[in-house]
Amino acid sequence: MRAPSLKPAGPSGLLGKLMAEVRNEFRSNVLEFGPEDPVFGGAECRVEGCERTARGRGLCEGHRQRWHEEGRPSLERFAVSTDPRWRRRQPNQRCRVPGCGYGSARGGMCGLHAQRWERAGRPSLAGWLAEPQPFKQPAPGATCRIPHCELWPQGTSAFCQTHTNTWKGQRQTRH
Repeated sequence: MRAPSLKPAGPSGLLGKLMAEVRNEFRSNVLEFGPEDPVFGGAECRVEGCERTARGRGLCEGHRQRWHEEGRPSLERFAVSTDPRWRRRQPNQRCRVPGCGYGSARGGMCGLHAQRWERAGRPSLAGWLAEPQPFKQPAPGATCRIPHCELWPQGTSAFCQTHTNTWKGQRQTRH
């Protein structure tokens, strides 16, 4: 006779068995560990505003690679001058037309504005940008579904131009 299980009942099958064994903090798509974590923790990266754990030279792995790519400048100067965000978390370029929140596609403008400028005969860009450019905006507050991206979603997609292209590219490489 077996002793009753003290674990809560959950879905059956292999997934259910796996989920019964995996602690909640390890069930995320992205695992982040604070410096206080006894296994994965350590000192924080010396870059101001970076909360990742330091590895070599007091920098997290991402900043250590960036420091190396920039020719290994003074660590002190690098730590106070570099962007603390991961490269993929830095904002994508916004359309240069005032008030437009779509992502840049061509010439610093979203596809819509680049097409309108070209159809207008490519006039002086400074003059063309100074004129109010009407355009359809998404619903108030609508942004790309990627959590750190504040650009407007592109067309019927839930993502901005850049993230739509990334999603399409990733989907095509898997088929």
